[in-house]
Formats: sequence, structure tokens, C-alpha cells
Amino acid sequence: MFSALTKYIAGRPVLRLLAQRLYCRISRHVILLPPLGVALETTYSCNWRCKMCFHHRPEVHAKMAKTISERKAEELTTTEIKSLVDELVSMGVRHLSLHGGEPLIRPDFSEILEYAATRGLHVTAFTNATLMTGEIAEAMVRFMPELGVSIHGGEQVHDAITGISGSFQKSIAGVRLIQKTKMRLGSKTPQIHLTCVVTADNCGKLDEMVAVAADLGLDRFGLSLPTFTSREAIDDTYAHLPEPCGAKCFLGDSLVDASVLKVESSIYKASIERMKAAAERAGISVIPYPFSSEQEIAAYFANPFFTLGGGCDYLWYSSVVSAFGDIYPCIQLSFLGFRMGNLRDGGFRKTWKNTAYREFRRKFLESGRHLSVCSKCCSVFDES
Repeated sequence: MFSALTKYIAGRPVLRLLAQRLYCRISRHVILLPPLGVALETTYSCNWRCKMCFHHRPEVHAKMAKTISERKAEELTTTEIKSLVDELVSMGVRHLSLHGGEPLIRPDFSEILEYAATRGLHVTAFTNATLMTGEIAEAMVRFMPELGVSIHGGEQVHDAITGISGSFQKSIAGVRLIQKTKMRLGSKTPQIHLTCVVTADNCGKLDEMVAVAADLGLDRFGLSLPTFTSREAIDDTYAHLPEPCGAKCFLGDSLVDASVLKVESSIYKASIERMKAAAERAGISVIPYPFSSEQEIAAYFANPFFTLGGGCDYLWYSSVVSAFGDIYPCIQLSFLGFRMGNLRDGGFRKTWKNTAYREFRRKFLESGRHLSVCSKCCSVFDES
């Protein structure tokens, strides 16, 4: 009965959002509940060098690649990830999201996916699909309901953003392999969501995504915005929280290349209108970012403190586990050193309920559930 109800709610976005907000209210003010889902950074290795990525952006890529290589042996093993899955299931967690770096770099990706899915978790992933194989595609079709694939425009624009010549064609080939596997097995899943991050490089050519989606036989795609902050926002955030209780995430500082943010609001707006018109003609659904004016667009990209949201509940419905087993409240706060614990020191459940995590949530709640480094995060929403 309960399982049927949760599946019914999960398939209806409005009900899902309302249920999540109610769940978080109970967890904030009545009793701390288990997270609804957990994001696992399976690896920090990546075969792209995207300009807007604070892990692998061009000016830090060489340093990061060296560090990643040196610490490769510290990544969670297959057995450790399976133990995490078992613990999450025992807690009643419903969703596991597999991230990177590029998660398909891990040779055990299919094994992890199958294990988590057969244990009852709703497993999703975000990938660039360039490393897709027949084995991985079949595992996705059998065990994954939804898959996010990063494509940032037409071929020329996309390759310029990723810094890798030929990356567009490899991603397209990866998606086609999944589509062919779905047809062969008679499956409608995974539902593939193309995600295009808006930057100065592609903001005037967003309509190219319509042709990409149509060519792949997909009926929708979405736009997202680069997540970024500033030194001033970082300092302001530290002023509102307890002392960092662990080592910072070793992969950067959540800053991005300034050139990425030079988005002309008039060009962006005109591009959005062309994209919407093209999508309507093609019968494709598009999820653009909800800017209300050119002024709002300009403010978003120019001011690190400007936000379209109000508060964030992420600390009560999810958590982030790093490739090395470190547990953070979220990606943004991992860069500031707010490490709540490590899987290798007693498991996830122990950390989720420990004193440091509870105190952190309390201070975050006092901040109004919004910090300066949260301003560009997609988890921040407007409750008004």
C-alpha cells in the first residue's frame, strides 16, 4: 500500500514537490527523518574539461588531474559502495543519484547500478555518455528509470565548451546506443533528459538544442545555469556558520572562469524565444530557466549574491557522499570544509544523526535556510 502510494506521488511532479516539502518540515521541526535520497560522487575523474565546471575548468584542470591520479586508490571500492547501498535501504532511503566526474569511467558502474536497483533504490545518473558501451546501455535500460546527459549545444559550440574535439559526436553515439537498446528490449526507460548549461559560449545558440533533441528522438530537454560564487560570498557564508569541522573538498572552490558568465541578457532572451518557437514546431518540450526580465538575467550573471530562490531544504532530504567516502551537507558547502563524517568511520547513518550535522542544520536554519554561496544553486527555491 505504502509502496504504491509513493510510486503514485513520484510520478506526479506537483504532488512530489508538496510531499517533499511536508517531509522536510517534519524533519526540521518534529523529528529528524532519513534523507529521501543521496548523491554519490562515484569518481572525480572526467574525460572533459568544461569551462563552467569548478572541478575541471581549464585553468585548474592540470592540477586537479594530478591530484585525482595521486588519490585514485582512495576512491570507494565496489564493496564499500554496496555497503552504502545496503545501509541506505535499511534507513528507508528511496533514491540514489550517481555523479562524477564522469561516472561511466568506473569499470564497475553497471555492477553498482544493478545492485542498487535490485535492492529497491530508484537510481539515476548524470553522464556525458561518451563512454557508453553495450553492457552499460543494457544495464541502464534494465535498471535505471531516468538518465541525465550533458549536451551544451550543436557540435561546434558543444566541443568548444567541453574543451574536447569530437566530444559531441561521442555523446550522440552514446545516447543512440541507449535508444537502440531500449527498442531491442521493448523498454521506455531510462527516460533521457538532455541538460544544457547556459554560458557565454552558447547563450545565443540555444535553439540548436532543439535539432539535437529531435535528431535523437527525444521529446524534451532542459536548460540549467552555471553554479558559481565569489570570495566575498564565501567569506559571508563562513560568518554565519560554525567553524568548518573537516577538510575542504580537494577539488577547488566553486569558482568558475569569468568568461563563462559574460552572458548578454538581450542575446540570451532572443535566443530563448527562437528556441521556444523551434521547440513548438518540433513538438518538443523545453524547460528554460524562469527569468522574468532582461534585468533579472543581467543581475543573475553579474552578481554572485543575486538569487531567484528563497530557502533550501537539501540538508533535510539529501546528502552528498564523495568519491572518498566523505559526507557533506551539499556540493557547495563541501568546498568550504563542512565535512560531517566519513563512511569509513562508522557508516552513513551515524553521520546523518551525529552532533556536528545536527548543529550545522540548526545554524543553517537560523540563516533562513539560505547562505551567500547558495545563491546560484538549483536546490534553492521560492516558497512565496
